[in-house]
Amino acid sequence: MEHRQSKRMPANVKLLVYKRGVPVATGKITDASRSGLFIDTKFDEVQINQMLEVEFGLSGPPECHHQRLEAVVTRKTKDGLALELGGLTQAQVQCLQHLYNDLETERLTRP
Repeated sequence: MEHRQSKRMPANVKLLVYKRGVPVATGKITDASRSGLFIDTKFDEVQINQMLEVEFGLSGPPECHHQRLEAVVTRKTKDGLALELGGLTQAQVQCLQHLYNDLETERLTRP
């Protein structure tokens, strides 16, 4: 049984992974929830509980088009990393709402 604060939605969003402010890898978000992301990436030079940043484009108003967010690695698998988002500003939370809305719309309109 999963104990999540919010449901996961499938995604396919390209991103950059930063470690200590330096871009170190690419990947894609394969699912997202209000509190975290799972990213498909080959990057594995990271430990559980380590801080990273991820950057990706969003729809919505211009100030949302590129977001760089802090995240903590909560799990590593052969397929990628599970990240918990943290330290979000109110503006970032509002921008992320556009991502969740887009994912929900896409899920509902998918045949």
